[in-house]
Amino acid sequence: MKFLTKYYSLLENLKYIFFIIYLFSLPVAKVASIQSISMSLFTLLVIATEYKKWSLKDLLKIKAPLALFFIIALLAYISLFFTIDINETLKEVNKGVIKNAAFMIVLFYYFMNLEYDKIKIYIYIFFSSLLLHSIINIITWANVGFDFRYRTGGLLDGYIYDGGGERFGIWAVYAFGCAISLLTFKKNKAFAVLFLAISLVSIISNNTRATYIGVIFVLTTVFFIFIRSNKIRILSCALVAIFIFGFYEISHHISPDRYNLTLIPKYIELMKKSPKEMESYSDMGLTISVPARLAMWKSVLIYRLHEPFVPTGYGRFLYGKTIRKLNSEQDVPFSDYSQVHNEFLGMFFSLGIFGLLAFIGIWISYLKTSIQVSKNNDTLLRVFGYTIFFGGLGFIASLLFGSFFGSSEAKLFYLTLGMALGIYYKEGSKNDDKYTRA
Repeated sequence: MKFLTKYYSLLENLKYIFFIIYLFSLPVAKVASIQSISMSLFTLLVIATEYKKWSLKDLLKIKAPLALFFIIALLAYISLFFTIDINETLKEVNKGVIKNAAFMIVLFYYFMNLEYDKIKIYIYIFFSSLLLHSIINIITWANVGFDFRYRTGGLLDGYIYDGGGERFGIWAVYAFGCAISLLTFKKNKAFAVLFLAISLVSIISNNTRATYIGVIFVLTTVFFIFIRSNKIRILSCALVAIFIFGFYEISHHISPDRYNLTLIPKYIELMKKSPKEMESYSDMGLTISVPARLAMWKSVLIYRLHEPFVPTGYGRFLYGKTIRKLNSEQDVPFSDYSQVHNEFLGMFFSLGIFGLLAFIGIWISYLKTSIQVSKNNDTLLRVFGYTIFFGGLGFIASLLFGSFFGSSEAKLFYLTLGMALGIYYKEGSKNDDKYTRA
């Protein structure tokens, strides 16, 4: 009996170890093999020790998100008949959708049957990963003398790898959401304030527009969720309006192009041109970043207005080749990018209107599940729910400007969704029925 106890204790510890390796390696570049091996070993251990507790009846509890993933997968496989690169499409759907969704199901089963004390250990591991990588991100900024000319991306996609930091920005907003949640609900305010300060410095060093927009999404939501006084709300709205007006007036002094809000009328004027004609952006005193995106986005909308249903081929890197095949010369963007730099338009282009609606539905399910978990009577679980809710808002902001739902960030999405679904549907859960049960 003593031997069996040690044996099961060893297996539990191995699960923690592989989970830690997997989670801590996600926001790190060039370690895909480590991610794959650790995820596989964790999954095998969970299945080997827990499968007897699983049933199809329990799986039906999450039939809504599963149906949405099924629609995405089905449309992606149908797109094999239309894609210009069958191997790329097959790889994207198998690794990006099927494999990740299967891992999400394993996590759902695992956390639904896991004791609360063990669930909390996994949550602490998740929070620790967010904090550690925020600190690492600041260290990379310190290495260049806190120079704003360098955009950091931790160990994932910053100046170290000649990247823009947009992908790491997703992790930065999750950390920011975690810090706000800890500050709101946990008693140890000193640690929460320190975490918040670290996350803010990490966001500033990241210095990407998508990350800042994600922070705005989070702060706006915090405002409506946690502030109850109408007087404070009115005063806050007035202050925000003054800030926006003031920033608009001085933004051209802060940045000639990147954060210059006075250029908005020029962007609106540019949008009247065809995607090809937008190449004249420099004549309007604009730099390439925003015009390139506008040209790509408009090319997608032009095509889908004529053909809203038929898939073109699932895959984040197929847009550039495919749009040149499908659109006329004038409606092909002047910029030569393989990605559309907007995951929602990317889904619309590759899988049609039904794929876009399913993708939006998946995100609604994610946010809804996180809110349900945030109503839990246990403080730590409540913090976890709000953390992934706020992080999800930041993720959505990043997806409006990039194609990241296939990278390690998508793995973060499936991981947190699986955990949240398991916690919410856990038998005998401590969720407050008044808020979460229909």
